[in-house]
Amino acid sequence: MSLDFYTKVLKSCRSLLESVQKPDLEAVIDKVMKIYDALIYIQVKTSFEDHILEDLCGMLSIPWIYSHSDDGSLKLTSFATNLLTLSQRISDSFSPQAQSRCVFLLTLFPRRIFLEWRTAVYTWALQSSHEVIRTSCVKGFFILLQKQNSCNRVPKILIDKVKDDSDIVKKEFASVLGQLVCILHGMFYLTSSSSEPFSEHGHIDLFCKSLKVTSQHECSSSRLRASVFKPFLFLLKKKVSSLVKLAFIDNLCHLCKHLDFREDETDVKIVLGTLLNLMEDPDKDVRMAFSGNIKHILESLDSEDGFVKELFVLRMKEAYTHAQISRNNELKDTLILTTGDIGRAAKGDLVPFALLHLLHCLLSKSASVSGAAYTEIRALVAAKSVKLQNFFSQYKKPICQFLVESLHSSQVTALPGTPCQNTEMRKQDVAHQREMALNTLSEIANVFDFPDLNRFLTRTLQVLLPDLAAKASPAASALIRTLGKQLNVNRREILINNFKYIFSHLVCSCSKDELERALHYLKNETDIELGSLLRQDFQGLHNELLLRIGEHYQQVFNGLSILASFASSDDPYQGPKDIISPELMADYLQPKLLGILAFFNMQLLSSSVGIEDKKMALNSLMSLMKLMGPKHVSSVRVKMMTTLRTGLRFKDDFPELCCRAWDCFVRCLDHAYLGSLLSHVIVALLPLIHIQPKETAAIFHYLIIENRDAVQDFLHEIYFLPDHLELKKIKAVLQEYRKETSESTDLQTTLQLSMKAIQHENVDVRIHALTSLKETLYKNQEKLIKYATDSETVEPVISQLVTVLLKGCQDANCHARLLCGECLGELGAIDPGRLDFSTTETQGKDFTFVTGVEDPSFAYGLLMELTRAYLAYADNSRAQDSAAYAIQELLSIYDCREMQTDSPGHQLWRKFPEHVREILEPHLNTRYKSSQKSTDWSGVKKPIYLSKLGNNFAEWSASWAGYLITKVREFCLEFVIWIEILKEIRICLNA
Repeated sequence: MSLDFYTKVLKSCRSLLESVQKPDLEAVIDKVMKIYDALIYIQVKTSFEDHILEDLCGMLSIPWIYSHSDDGSLKLTSFATNLLTLSQRISDSFSPQAQSRCVFLLTLFPRRIFLEWRTAVYTWALQSSHEVIRTSCVKGFFILLQKQNSCNRVPKILIDKVKDDSDIVKKEFASVLGQLVCILHGMFYLTSSSSEPFSEHGHIDLFCKSLKVTSQHECSSSRLRASVFKPFLFLLKKKVSSLVKLAFIDNLCHLCKHLDFREDETDVKIVLGTLLNLMEDPDKDVRMAFSGNIKHILESLDSEDGFVKELFVLRMKEAYTHAQISRNNELKDTLILTTGDIGRAAKGDLVPFALLHLLHCLLSKSASVSGAAYTEIRALVAAKSVKLQNFFSQYKKPICQFLVESLHSSQVTALPGTPCQNTEMRKQDVAHQREMALNTLSEIANVFDFPDLNRFLTRTLQVLLPDLAAKASPAASALIRTLGKQLNVNRREILINNFKYIFSHLVCSCSKDELERALHYLKNETDIELGSLLRQDFQGLHNELLLRIGEHYQQVFNGLSILASFASSDDPYQGPKDIISPELMADYLQPKLLGILAFFNMQLLSSSVGIEDKKMALNSLMSLMKLMGPKHVSSVRVKMMTTLRTGLRFKDDFPELCCRAWDCFVRCLDHAYLGSLLSHVIVALLPLIHIQPKETAAIFHYLIIENRDAVQDFLHEIYFLPDHLELKKIKAVLQEYRKETSESTDLQTTLQLSMKAIQHENVDVRIHALTSLKETLYKNQEKLIKYATDSETVEPVISQLVTVLLKGCQDANCHARLLCGECLGELGAIDPGRLDFSTTETQGKDFTFVTGVEDPSFAYGLLMELTRAYLAYADNSRAQDSAAYAIQELLSIYDCREMQTDSPGHQLWRKFPEHVREILEPHLNTRYKSSQKSTDWSGVKKPIYLSKLGNNFAEWSASWAGYLITKVREFCLEFVIWIEILKEIRICLNA
């Protein structure tokens, strides 16, 4: 429709109002208002010319023109004089409902249309005695704030309406609060809705009420200080109508997105505290609504630490206490729901907080409270998308601490104050308390889906016992006795078997006096002196203590000093017993270091260890490296890398933590070893370059740029870096190196370097090297043909390359085998008769003749082979530990070590290259033990392949070897057969 049409409509409406008689005016005004409403609704989609909008604004202003004819803002309008007479005649015929519609429609004009006058109208209307007019003012006033405003632009007269006498006005204010804060920091626009609102009576109300206010920016793009929200908190006072509070809660999503929780701590506490008071509101509907919306508060928090967490904890505890004192079960029920909602929405420390509150309710004597808590715990775990027992593992420590506190307090209460009971009564009381404790434990086990109580206790004993021992009380003794009886173990034995967990916990969590009291208690409970207790599992105590060094450095250091003072006379460390310096502590720990790393590796691999405990292990590993220093870290660098590689398996927060651990590792190494480990480190960390690019690149930068002199001779191994912005400088250094070396390096030298790389102990390096070799062979076909045909025999480098590739075809990795075959294909068909295998370094090395196992050449070859296996198993900690165990035993058998005398063992030791001696040296003091159960081979028949003793070739070979050893009478011959068969097994399995 043309704009002339709208002009005619406005003129017709005015003529109608001017001509109609007084008694009919109110009805006509209502109909005219609907026409004005439709016109404004249309102009939102298709903008009118300003003169039409000005005329329309004038007609909607009629109720106020005559009564405010002297107002300065009216004189600035185009209708100040020509509508004065009409306003005088009909303004008193506008009902409160009609005036409320005029007020609301006046908000929807563009800002340029008499904003000052429209704002003045709103100011007068807000002071109206009719609540319907004030309600419309509140509904539309914020739309007038269309220009970018600061918080002080919200007129005080509008803010005062939060204290309006009318609940309807307050409810409207609460309803628009979300939109109000959304536009305080940005422009917005009106959009029409596809649906039209209907009034309570079923007929169509204003079309314009279906218009929606949309901010031009994301809700979270701007934050408001908490002080802006404080005036609105009056709407949540206890005496305020529930309808007002429910409207406020509906807007919580927008409010929380704009609330700045980082500044104005005092004001934030006031705002949050007022919101959290809704948990205890007298109206159940309000409590339920708040529970469903509390997630918006938690989702808007930058962190759940600090005063925010403290406030949540305090208010929840107060609410539960009030419900308990008042015996208000209905309040308890909604608090349980709220606690569940907090747990589901939280991501940090509030998760265990909510969980422990729910566990407390689970143990309630009230069936309804206990049942509700059970449901909420299950829902909480489901919301985290994890299995129940995995969730339990993640929060095992706080759960067990809660259990100990609950069980101990119950036990203390139940213990008789005076020993006046007879024996029979005491027995009954003890049995009753034991049953109550086991019921409590069963409740917790059941909610986390443990199949039975014993399985639950087995998983938690290592955490329950330390907390109980720290109590050092008769009640704790009774509970330990209960646990032991359930597991069919006496109290003394259960404490001895778990002493390493108890001691490490006491050292890290108790004061000096508490530690002394607890250790004295344990001495009395076990009837064993402290020194003997400590030496029961000396390595295990070190392992458990060092697992906590990342969080409790000084306490762990003190605990290790205690252990050192009680070390036995045959301990490898023979330095001062009073250890106060990090250097002495590093020397003390060095002989135990491989065992410690094996334990850390087990922690990272074990599925029963929660993700937080794995993070703790990796953090502690960094602290351990810093304590040990370059000298000792370098000596166990291979095992350290295996442990660090294990950490790369995990996601979530682990990549960032792994980068910090690897960075710590390379900086704790002697520079002399950086080159030999360069390819190992880079290959291991390549997967992280897309996850943690800056952190990963920083490690590469340290190795290649900051320590270029130390790694210069190994840069040729690095030809597999991807294109990445963070690696730009590093790749430039590598390209410069290749340019320098390519000018002085011929193809034969390149092939020699490639052969060295494709025999690397690390499979990833081998694969990268083979991929590069394949490309090199493809690009240099002409030269390769000359090498193969220019003389009677091929160039020695070709013979060597063929030998290495043929051996590579037996690689354990199928990808490496395939690449070896493809490289042979690139070499082409070479007459075998022209190959000279006598020049190859590998020829005959596996067939060195030895006179017996006492022959140093035999020992040398075997230890070299085991060292190669130890290095090769970088990704298989179990296999690496097996190789380490074999090295340890062989070094002991041959007494191979550095000595003052020129003994056979000393001569054998000096025969190894220096870099091999560095790898062997830590194994001189290790105490690996075989975890395999001993087999009585004398009763075993000859194993048959694919029988029970030989399901596969590896098992059959091992069984066959064990059987043959039993038939040997002389030690030396037995040793020879054992070694030779094991060697054959290795060759066959690798094939």
